[in-house]
Amino acid sequence: MITAIIGLVLFIAGVVTVIVGENPEHFSEIFNHVSIKLNKMFNSEFWTQQNVMIIIGALLITAGTILVIVGLVRARNSEKDTKFNNFCKKVFSRENGALLPIIGGIVAVLGIICLVIGIKAKQGSLEVSGFFSALGDYTSLAFIVMGCILALAGVVMVLIGVVMKQKISTQQLVESALMVAAGTVLSFLKIDLAFGGGPTLLSMLPLVIISHRYGAGWGVFTAFVYSVLQMLFGLDNVAWASSAVMAAGVILLDYILPYTAIGLSGIFGKKRSSVAIGIVVTFLLRFLCHFISGAWIWGEYMPEEFMGMTMTNPWFYSFLYNGWYMGLEIILTLLVAMIIYPSLEKYFVGSDLKSNKKPLKNN
Repeated sequence: MITAIIGLVLFIAGVVTVIVGENPEHFSEIFNHVSIKLNKMFNSEFWTQQNVMIIIGALLITAGTILVIVGLVRARNSEKDTKFNNFCKKVFSRENGALLPIIGGIVAVLGIICLVIGIKAKQGSLEVSGFFSALGDYTSLAFIVMGCILALAGVVMVLIGVVMKQKISTQQLVESALMVAAGTVLSFLKIDLAFGGGPTLLSMLPLVIISHRYGAGWGVFTAFVYSVLQMLFGLDNVAWASSAVMAAGVILLDYILPYTAIGLSGIFGKKRSSVAIGIVVTFLLRFLCHFISGAWIWGEYMPEEFMGMTMTNPWFYSFLYNGWYMGLEIILTLLVAMIIYPSLEKYFVGSDLKSNKKPLKNN
């Protein structure tokens, strides 16, 4: 129980930390000195308040999620007869296997509603009355924080419900969490373009590795967790949507679907050529999502000129905008994966996992 409680506290702290980082205008006086010290220490301008808070938040959310899942798994399998353990055994039993995902789905929907209200309030297109109006400038922030906590908590509940039905080792959970954290940090090392997007420093490679190591099913699960984190970090992009339908489109086509698709890479096998095929196919699926979003949602922000050409068609603009950086992302990831595969073949194939299962000796 203690493990699960600690994980929940870290999870909530991570969400709040990320939201604080996304709204530097409210908290700059408190955290700017940390950014200045880090930039002096590393001789870099990367450690802005926003990036520092987001990275810390990402690590807290990842650690919290893993601790919650591990704590609940331990409680369900515990032989101790406590109220919490008995509750976990009932809720996470096969008979009640759908209970937690259903509750999680309801909570996630409530969170999305709060997010939409917060985003609209931040844009000034919605006035909030009652208790929250007393918060003044913090009204939209309150709804966004509450929405993120509810949405992420709902998603985690759904994921826990799914994970509880499978035999997941602690090593698998820890490795996946580390890969999600590594991919998240690498996603900040990028060339930023207008309205989001841009090539990153191999941020998708950790997801590809996990998918081939543990299979596409687990790969999709891990990539989905990563996509939810990316959605949280991209709330400013969601705020650009002019309607709730378009906001949902941004969430699905710019975050959930494209990043989750990377987890399918492992479906092509574990050979070197299979990894190459998996990278190309899943990255093209990601490009397709961004391509549709770029034309449908971001087309109204199309500039008059891009890459030295006059832009008149949003589909052509989206193809150029998303095509060049996704092409670069595919080439870099494919090149590095092919280089490291011979040295890490056992890790990709998962043969080291099999070797860890030592037979018992007869006395």
